[in-house]
Amino acid sequence: MLAEIGLSYCNKLFYIERQLKELSVEERKARREEFETPVWNGFWKWIVTLKPLSGNKLEKR
Repeated sequence: MLAEIGLSYCNKLFYIERQLKELSVEERKARREEFETPVWNGFWKWIVTLKPLSGNKLEKR
């Protein structure tokens, strides 16, 4: 199901954030770029493959 795929991306990002919460601001930023960027890239590649239903707000992207 599509919602499960989107939720999976969100859960990955939340998991990474939990792992980084004890780091300094600078270190957290560096780790986000390292670990979260690939997740975001995968998410956006997946998003553009979706075929929204006619009349859906996603259709107007």
